[in-house]
Amino acid sequence: MAQETQFPPEEQTPLLTQSSEQPSAPRHSTTQNAVSNIDQRPEYSFASVLEAHRLPTHRTGMVLVAELGICIWIITVWITVLTNQAGIFTFHPIFQSFALYCFYQGVIILQPTNTPASKRTGLLVHEAFQLLGSLSIIIGASCIFYNKWSHSASHFTSWHGILGLISTSIVLIQALFGMLIGFETSRDYILGDSLGRKLWRFHRLFATGSDDGDSFNGYESRLGHSSHHELVDLGVDNFSNCSSDRLTFLIQ
Repeated sequence: MAQETQFPPEEQTPLLTQSSEQPSAPRHSTTQNAVSNIDQRPEYSFASVLEAHRLPTHRTGMVLVAELGICIWIITVWITVLTNQAGIFTFHPIFQSFALYCFYQGVIILQPTNTPASKRTGLLVHEAFQLLGSLSIIIGASCIFYNKWSHSASHFTSWHGILGLISTSIVLIQALFGMLIGFETSRDYILGDSLGRKLWRFHRLFATGSDDGDSFNGYESRLGHSSHHELVDLGVDNFSNCSSDRLTFLIQ
C-alpha cells in the first residue's frame, strides 16, 4: 500500500487530487483519467466550509482582522466616492474597490479548508469571487479609459495610470492562470491533477503580490502632488468639492 503523501500546512492545496501519486502505474487515456477523477470527487458541501471556518486555527484571528479591515475599507471608499460624485469617473474607484473586495474574499474562503468536501466547495466559491472581481476590474478600467477618451486626455501619463495598467494586466493574467489550474475541466483534460497541484504554489505566491500591488496603486495618487492638468484629464475639474492640490475628495 502506497504511503500517503503529506504536505506541510502552508502548502495544502485547495485543488482536489488523489493524496498519493503512482508514477509507475500504466497511463490511461485522458478521457478515462477524467472520468476516474470525477467519480472520486466528493459532493459540494457549503456546510463543510462553514464547519472548517468554525474550527480554531492559527489563522482564525488573522482572518477576522482581514475581513474587518476589507469591509471598513470598501465602505469608506464607497461613501467617499458616492457623496462626491464626478461623472463617469465615479465608477472607476467603485468597481476597482469592489474587485479588490472580491479578490480578498476569494482568498479568505480558503483559510482554511481541511477536508475534501470543504476544499472542493471552497475552490468553487473562490473561483466565483475571482471571476466577479476580474469582471469588475475590467469595467472599472474601461470607465477611466472612456472618461479620458471623452475628454481627449492622454492615457498613462501618471504613475497611477502606469501602475494601474501593470497591476490590472498582472491580475488578469493571474486570473487566467488560476482558471487553467483550478477549473476541474482544465485539470481533467489539459494539465492533469499532479501538474495542477505543482503550479498552484506559484499561483498562490504571485496572487499575494498582485493583490497587494493593486491595493497600493489605489492609494498611490494620494501620496504625490497632482496638478490641475491631471484633474482635467480625469474629468473632475468642474467639481468644487475636488481638491486641486491632491488627487482626493474633500468631505463636506
